[in-house]
Amino acid sequence: MDLRLNVPRYASLPNIMKAKKKPIAEMTPQQLGVDVAPKVKVVKVEPPPQRTAGVKVPTSRPCAEAALEAKVI
Repeated sequence: MDLRLNVPRYASLPNIMKAKKKPIAEMTPQQLGVDVAPKVKVVKVEPPPQRTAGVKVPTSRPCAEAALEAKVI
């Protein structure tokens, strides 16, 4: 059984230096055969409705009673 499941593998300094020298190939979406056309059309954007003001309660009992009446609890 291998007990190194959650041990991260850190890159060594020589490998970091090698990676800096390696060229990165730039490709276009057409070269990769990827369609970049949008697939979702935005029909309408609107802000959410305004929130109503809450009620301050002096203790938790009225809040619990109201929750029981509303059958939330």
